[in-house]
Amino acid sequence: MRKFFWRCALVLSLLQSGCISTPHEVVLLHEKEAEVLQELRRTHLAMIDSYIDQKMEAFDQFYFNQYGPAFRKNWEKSFQQKSGRAYDADKDFPQMYNDLVAEYQNEVQPLNQMRLDLRNEIEAAHDQVGESHEAVAAWLKSAERLNTAQRGVLNTMLKNINPSLSLDKVDAKVAELKSSVAAKIR
Repeated sequence: MRKFFWRCALVLSLLQSGCISTPHEVVLLHEKEAEVLQELRRTHLAMIDSYIDQKMEAFDQFYFNQYGPAFRKNWEKSFQQKSGRAYDADKDFPQMYNDLVAEYQNEVQPLNQMRLDLRNEIEAAHDQVGESHEAVAAWLKSAERLNTAQRGVLNTMLKNINPSLSLDKVDAKVAELKSSVAAKIR
């Protein structure tokens, strides 16, 4: 009898200590969260691209509408000094335009670099969040495996104490009681 008492006490302490369990809804929520994180990453990167594109468009308008004519006037003067002849729009415009675009590309390089840096920082931050999310997923899977193992051990102990007892029988009894009570509601 004393042995039976200690076995029962051990089983009760295991039941009261609480098995780690993960409701199925938590796992589903965690999976949905991963999808939301991917969408947030895409959205954040698109926002940066859109913002930089707007700023570059404003700079482009200034550069080609205001700076471009002044550049052309200075380029024509410089061309005449270098070549010894007057600027011919039909013949010399492509060279002037190439020089204007080359200077433009040098001027916008810092903006392009900022875009790249911002994208890299956003991706790095999202990678860190993703790593944390994956760690939680691993913990959830581990908790599921632990819960299954604990349930198996507890079930074996219950069967050893009394072969007619098992966790499956407890689960079946709970389901039976729920059905019985639910029938009263209808």
